[in-house]
Amino acid sequence: MILPSGFSTTDYSQSANARGWGAGWQTCEAINAGRMKPVTLARSGAEIAGGMHATVAPLAEVCFNAIEARGYLLHPGWCWGAECRQISGTNRASNHSWGLAADLNAPTNPYTSTGEHDIPDWAYDLLRSYGWGLGADYTGKKDYMHVEWMGTPSDAVTMLALAAKNGITNLQGFTPKIDTEDDEEMARMKLAVAVDSPTGALFAYSPGRFFHVSDPDHLKLGQKAGLFPDLAEVVQTDRVGLDRLRDMCVRGNLVDDNQDGIPSGIAHP
Repeated sequence: MILPSGFSTTDYSQSANARGWGAGWQTCEAINAGRMKPVTLARSGAEIAGGMHATVAPLAEVCFNAIEARGYLLHPGWCWGAECRQISGTNRASNHSWGLAADLNAPTNPYTSTGEHDIPDWAYDLLRSYGWGLGADYTGKKDYMHVEWMGTPSDAVTMLALAAKNGITNLQGFTPKIDTEDDEEMARMKLAVAVDSPTGALFAYSPGRFFHVSDPDHLKLGQKAGLFPDLAEVVQTDRVGLDRLRDMCVRGNLVDDNQDGIPSGIAHP
């Protein structure tokens, strides 16, 4: 899978450091800085030992809980996450050393060439569809337990929003932990995007509300992944709401010269 950032989930030529995650083994920057978060499964109560990086942990919880909701349960004590180490038998940093990898039900999903595993194919398909790389897809010997995030931090936010759009965050009453107000609003998926062309300020619109988005990458990647509706479509359904942008814009009150429901100086990117 090619993620919105352009990185591939099967391309191991770029390390997580090159994808914006800082230093891994031997420094293990994120682990030593306390940036790991617990990942706990709602149905089985299993935990990913060591947790996972705080930026990718919400997506991991959503996907792993979705798998449990469909019937494949994780076993307490059999799942491992962040650990400051190299790939076994090498001097290369493991994605575990960034907190970007998890081993799921390791005793029944070994590193093997025999094909032995009990994670269902549909579970692997779900993980692939939200941007995870899989040891089950390795060439040669397979690492069936291994799941790893192969994208950027912004990719993780984008795919969490895609999961919300597709409804998997609501399975069994489970709601992901989303850290920022901007991310929470984006996850509601009733958004259009506007940019103030003179200043470059970015805004997101959801019915009856406008707000500034602090991280432009969230919007750019979200648009690329097809998460946001076209602003022109919203103009047809909520002209009054869009017109309020003139009063919320950092540039002050703008005039709707074109009578198109969008104040002058605001254009769809």
